[in-house]
Amino acid sequence: EYCTEFARRMLEDVGEFYPFGAEINASRELAALGFSDGEERPLPQELYSYAQNVLTQRAASGEVLGAAIAANVDIPPQLDPTYPDGIRVHVESEGFCRLIYLPYAIGRSGLFGRNRTIKYDDMLGVDVPPIIFAKTV
Repeated sequence: EYCTEFARRMLEDVGEFYPFGAEINASRELAALGFSDGEERPLPQELYSYAQNVLTQRAASGEVLGAAIAANVDIPPQLDPTYPDGIRVHVESEGFCRLIYLPYAIGRSGLFGRNRTIKYDDMLGVDVPPIIFAKTV
């Protein structure tokens, strides 16, 4: 929920976002996560892989009980989304792994199209094999 809401806010404010995440740490507290691979303008796919690696290490060491990574993606057509663009949140804990897609379409309104409007559709969920907690099972 945290990741979906923050991604919505970023889309509404600036129209895009880099991958980011959240975790439930060993103290059972929610913590927001930003990731940096040291590049000023990282490639989103590389930043996503970096985030997965960081969270996989944290899960293996027992520092994290649950993790989520949000990304701005093209939704696979086989899921038959209403809109091709989507927020994807990879949610994972020990014994649970799912990709949740929130389809969206960005439009423009107002004088000279200055106002960004976003339409969202229903979320789509897909169970997938674990990545972050794969080595803890």
